[in-house]
This record gives sequence, C-alpha cells and structure tokens, in this order.
Amino acid sequence: MTIVAAIILLASAAALIVGASLPQLYPIWMAREVDTIGIVHDNLRVWQVDTAFFLVSAVGAAVGACLLFGGVGGEGTALALTSLILLGIGTTLWCVNLAFRFSTTAAVARDLGGATPQWYPYLVRLSVALWHVAAIFLGLVLIGLGVLILVFDLLDAWSGWVTLGVAAVHWGILAATRDAPPLFFYLTPAAWGIAALT
Repeated sequence: MTIVAAIILLASAAALIVGASLPQLYPIWMAREVDTIGIVHDNLRVWQVDTAFFLVSAVGAAVGACLLFGGVGGEGTALALTSLILLGIGTTLWCVNLAFRFSTTAAVARDLGGATPQWYPYLVRLSVALWHVAAIFLGLVLIGLGVLILVFDLLDAWSGWVTLGVAAVHWGILAATRDAPPLFFYLTPAAWGIAALT
C-alpha cells in the first residue's frame, strides 16, 4: 500500500507542476487585478485543462495522504486522524474553488465574449474566500503531518522537516499577504512520496 500511496502522491505533485506551468495563464497567477475573463476567453481550453490538473493534484494528494497516514496506530492515531480530517475539509473547499473556475469562470468567458459582468467579481470573492479558509486548514495539516512524521518516525526525518519548513513558509505568506499559493501545500506530497519509496 505504501508504494501505491507514494505513486499517487508523486503523481499529484506532477499534476500540480503541469497545471502551474502553462505559460498562457501566467498573467493570472503572477498579478492581481488583471482581466481574468479576457485571458480565459482567449485561452479557454488551456484554462479548463489547467483546472483539471489542479483538481487531480488536490484529490491525489488527499487520497495518497490517507493511504500513507491513515493506518497509523497507537499514540499517533489521534494526530493522524485529525490531520486527515483537516485535509479532507481543506481539499473540499479547494475543490469547490476549482469547480467555480472550471464552470462559472469558463462559462462567463465563453458566453460573454471576454466581457466581465458586474456580478462576477462578487462570486470571485466568495470563491477566493473558500480558498483562504482552505489554506488555513491545509496549513494546520502541514504542521500535524510534519510532527507526526518526526515524532512517530513514519518516514525519513528529512520529509518531516521539509513539511514543517513548508508549513512555516505557508503560514508566513498567509500572514503577510492574506493569501497562500496552493503550490506550497500541494508540492509537499512529493516529499512524502519520495520518503515512502526510500
């Protein structure tokens, strides 16, 4: 089961890298207050493929983590279970945000020819708020799983330290900017996957 979990975790990180690497969407990822609808209108298929990769990454990370950490017994059970429940909540919120991108953003861009309707920014704020709440849950997951790895020696210690390091960066960015790119959380499963294979 460990090998299956590792493969799923590595595949989820790879899906994230592909999704984050599509150059047509860099203006959206690298700046605020850009004409998102216009860019999506001009790159509709790329937007949908990108969102699909992010969905695969999110679900894969959750499934892989459940397979890898779900069987923890003894004194580590409570921390593992709490971390996985928080992961489920955070992943669900992130997937709702992604579903909005895949459905509403794509439909507005396609059907309105790239024009942004007045109501759209309000829905975007709701979608972004869902991500911000997800980022809080996922930041707690990083702390929980990092401690779990180190205290209960589940994987090589370096992967626990990497997880806690990513948690520190995640929380620092969240505190400084009131946002945290999903990239930080969803690349961390690669460390767990590599450690599980060694």
